[in-house]
Amino acid sequence: NTGKPPITVSIPEGGSTSDVITVTFNVETLYNTIGDCYITIGSLREDFTAENTAGQTGIKTLSISGEGTYYIQVYTQSGQLLYSYKVTKTQPLNSFAILAIVLGVVALAVVIFITIKLRKRQKVK
Repeated sequence: NTGKPPITVSIPEGGSTSDVITVTFNVETLYNTIGDCYITIGSLREDFTAENTAGQTGIKTLSISGEGTYYIQVYTQSGQLLYSYKVTKTQPLNSFAILAIVLGVVALAVVIFITIKLRKRQKVK
């Protein structure tokens, strides 16, 4: 129960993204490395014991799609924390935010254009 869990997360530790975050691991390898354990991601809890990992030999993927800060943690069945990984899922820009950004850039371009045209008309004699 002292090994580092063989878990892969789609973004670096402490990072943030607006895409879906995936946590990938091989159930059999995880159980062979750690023993009886459980993984928590937010309020989700997945238990891995001899009984429920006997038939699972493939890759398992857990997805994080809700906005917020999540801690991916691996515990022994006795409650000892073995591994902790922090990720942040941000909300992508909605159409109103994109429209506001585009209109702001256009307005700035118009102001700069008008300023340049007025400066060329004023000639110092």
